[in-house]
Amino acid sequence: AGVITTGELRGELIRAGSVAAAAIAADAIDGKTITGAEIRTASAGARVEMNNNGLWQYNSLGQVMTEMTDGMFTAVGDFQTGLDGERRIVVSNKQFTNGVGLRFYPDASGKEAGITAIAGGDGWTPGSITMTSASTGGIHQELQHKAPTSSSYGSTFIGTLDGGTRSGGYLDVSEDGSARVRSKNSKNLELWASGDVDMDSDSAVSVRARDGNINIESKTGDVRLAPDSSGKIDFYLPGSSALQFNSLNSVTDVDRPLTMDVDWNISYVASSRRYKLAEEPIADSIAGFEDKLLSIESKTWFDKATAEQYSAYLDAKSAGEECEDDLKGIREIHRIPGVMAEDLHDAGLGMFVIYNNEGTPESVAYDRIGPALIPIVRNQRDRITALESRLSALEAA
Repeated sequence: AGVITTGELRGELIRAGSVAAAAIAADAIDGKTITGAEIRTASAGARVEMNNNGLWQYNSLGQVMTEMTDGMFTAVGDFQTGLDGERRIVVSNKQFTNGVGLRFYPDASGKEAGITAIAGGDGWTPGSITMTSASTGGIHQELQHKAPTSSSYGSTFIGTLDGGTRSGGYLDVSEDGSARVRSKNSKNLELWASGDVDMDSDSAVSVRARDGNINIESKTGDVRLAPDSSGKIDFYLPGSSALQFNSLNSVTDVDRPLTMDVDWNISYVASSRRYKLAEEPIADSIAGFEDKLLSIESKTWFDKATAEQYSAYLDAKSAGEECEDDLKGIREIHRIPGVMAEDLHDAGLGMFVIYNNEGTPESVAYDRIGPALIPIVRNQRDRITALESRLSALEAA
């Protein structure tokens, strides 16, 4: 028979301080302590369960959304320390584009700073991270790290984010250990310090500009390029690029003239006897030297590269393109005097020719021709002196 019936409570299962029953159904149970094996809000579906092992919260599909067990807390969805206002932190895996992240709200203005781990997509490598400051005037300060792939650099970006436009610089490090620093959006990239700026590498340091100039300058002192342990400073200029020095001092007393070879190595010209071997007169080195040198025809010409640049400018202008800036980099077209390297080579005067790595005549060593004229001029002087002496003798007879 039932123990509890309508309007009646029997005493067999009621003792001082306790009630014993297999099940209790009631709208409310009030008390200080409830001890038992398990407490749950429903037997299936969306519910909360708690027992001596932990606490779980399930969604309507029966999936665990929150779990606290053995000192571990796991939650699916968003976590935030407050609904609004200052000193608030939000953790979310769905609120942020392409990843999971943290957002920090330091005050009640609604400005936020954040850290986001990127899941991928939109040009991002999975595992990349961004850190963004609170905005000022709609502009954020941003730090990104894009994880490397097998075919591209991993990179760290430091700069500003204005809407969808980023401006700043990148530090790229590849998996093979190489590194580079570059700017974004055709902006200037500057390395500066109150003291020295050192760029060091076990192999090589490369400084290059894709579409512009490389400026190395000092606002208060000298700019010095120190050689390596071999005593060299290497400039690498691919193709038809030019190495240009602007605002150099004009001097009339040159201590060490410089020269550049076909590999763009710059060195100074040493003329001391202690650097030379097997001296001999130039006429002894080249048979018929005087006749060969004087057989070379002096000529004038137009520079081919300059003419082609100007022609390309005229073509672009006639096509209606904006090309006035291109004209600034084109030198004046005028006739240039000199001699042809091929003429010297064909005359057997290769010592006055600079050859490229394939052995083709490239330039004329004009600085060598001047000293080579000394014996020719001396012979002319001696012949003139002898003729004047004979003429004087004839006139006196």
